[in-house]
Amino acid sequence: MGAGAYGAGVGPAGHDPVAAATAPRDVSYPVGIKYDASSKSFPLDSDGLVEAEHPVDQMMAIGLCFRKGSIQGAAEVGNTFEEITNLGAANLALDIQDRIEKSVPIAGLLAAGDVVILSIDHEVIRHGGLKVAVQYYNLAADPRRRNPLTLTTG
Repeated sequence: MGAGAYGAGVGPAGHDPVAAATAPRDVSYPVGIKYDASSKSFPLDSDGLVEAEHPVDQMMAIGLCFRKGSIQGAAEVGNTFEEITNLGAANLALDIQDRIEKSVPIAGLLAAGDVVILSIDHEVIRHGGLKVAVQYYNLAADPRRRNPLTLTTG
């Protein structure tokens, strides 16, 4: 048998006809990609594509769930929770609030009026961990403030 699907002498050596192309699939990415803090990944839908999320919600998740400096191309993005040295401090709640409000990109969202933070809760986890939950309104997507959203660190 010659190279390709043809025998030697019937078609050019190495010639293999191209199969008919299938219809292209729409794989355009959404403007905002959902981030799941509990699994530290970007969940996929039933078609195997990343799940969409409003860009403001994506920026809130990045600011709350990523440690500052952990994204190589954007070293200023993220929170500074790991810099907290005393998890038993009396002013821990204020310290956490201050760190969230100053984190990039959350500080920009607050300054632009795209987000209103309703509450910030925290839980000190045994052996030195910290879990933070932020309830907020995404005013860019919900200007009438009907659906508060909650983000929780892993």
